Amino acid sequence: MSDRIGWIGLGELGFPMASNLLDSGYRLTVYNRTRSKAEPLAKRGALIAGNPSDVAGKGGLVVSVLWDSDLTESIVTPEFLSRMEGGVHIGMCTGSPEAAQRLAKLHAKHGSTYVEAPVFGRPEAARAHQLAIPMLDPEKPRTE
Repeated sequence: MSDRIGWIGLGELGFPMASNLLDSGYRLTVYNRTRSKAEPLAKRGALIAGNPSDVAGKGGLVVSVLWDSDLTESIVTPEFLSRMEGGVHIGMCTGSPEAAQRLAKLHAKHGSTYVEAPVFGRPEAARAHQLAIPMLDPEKPRTE
């Protein structure tokens, strides 16, 4: 099991969330399509991954803070899944229930777990540790 958290997505919410984890003493391996967004975190000890699969490790934890379900599904490649064996992927996009169910089944088929945990709040709330993050079970349909 890796002692680092894998982090994918360093946008308006992802960057301050990752930064807060570094401030709290966690070790991160980060990936962002625009590498320059990861460099301030690297100066503080984070490792920069070359692609999303490089943040995953057997039995480890990966958090993705991406725009939507399509982007989240795009990073879940066969290589990503093989590296995630025994691990947990927390997807923090505001996506569709159907996509969450597909991702949960795909992860389970490859020996890992997917948890949908959409994040609610603005960037200033992220910096202040005040985001709302409900954990949803993609196997249980929402009754709205």
